[in-house]
Amino acid sequence: MSQYHLYGTLSEEVDLVQCPGKKRPFSRSWNLSPPEDTSNPDDITEWLDKRGIVSAEWQKLCDLLQRASSLDASAGKREEEIDLNT
Repeated sequence: MSQYHLYGTLSEEVDLVQCPGKKRPFSRSWNLSPPEDTSNPDDITEWLDKRGIVSAEWQKLCDLLQRASSLDASAGKREEEIDLNT
């Protein structure tokens, strides 16, 4: 997971709402109708937020940062003391 993956996920969601005939590679929650003006970034962001996409991607980013922080904390330990399963 990286900024690239975060961008890719959000970009795919925006593309799908702007091109409704495009096939979805997997099913996501479409329980909310897409915004009427799919060219308005604020409306699209609000729609993504209501569907939980923003919070899910934010959680993935937070988890990634937590793992990176754990690696930084382990950097000062001797090699045999590092838990590589983190």
